[in-house]
Amino acid sequence: MADAKTVLDRAAADRDGWSLLHHRPGLFTLEGFKAGQSSLMPVERDELGDVSGRSLLHLQCGYGIDSLNWARLGARVTGVDFSQRAVAVAQALNDELGMDCRFVHANTYELERTLEERFDLAVAAYGVLYWVPGLDQWARAVAQSLKLLLL
Repeated sequence: MADAKTVLDRAAADRDGWSLLHHRPGLFTLEGFKAGQSSLMPVERDELGDVSGRSLLHLQCGYGIDSLNWARLGARVTGVDFSQRAVAVAQALNDELGMDCRFVHANTYELERTLEERFDLAVAAYGVLYWVPGLDQWARAVAQSLKLLLL
């Protein structure tokens, strides 16, 4: 298992690579979203069920389109991403559309230090795990951001 410094160093390198790769003009089209179309896959909606009124942490949220779609379904969404530029774009889109998502520039491995609240649900979309070094540490950080459910 990699130590925490190695994981954070690799995450920083991945963040920089992600920013270069995914911040090209025209990569994402927003017209469909703005017209009310959803970017969420049926399996995602089916697995999470009714999210109305639930707090949802969207990990590696990128430009926030999926976060905003979860909000349209009634979730109280906080999106986090390690790309400051992606978070700024997501927040600007949220503000433009008059929505109520919160976007935070954060390293997922350090959620406990970044976010005080705990969430009902955590979501990471397609392609995220490829970018995650130290998956066990990432999963522990995500688990610590969730509320405990008592059965």
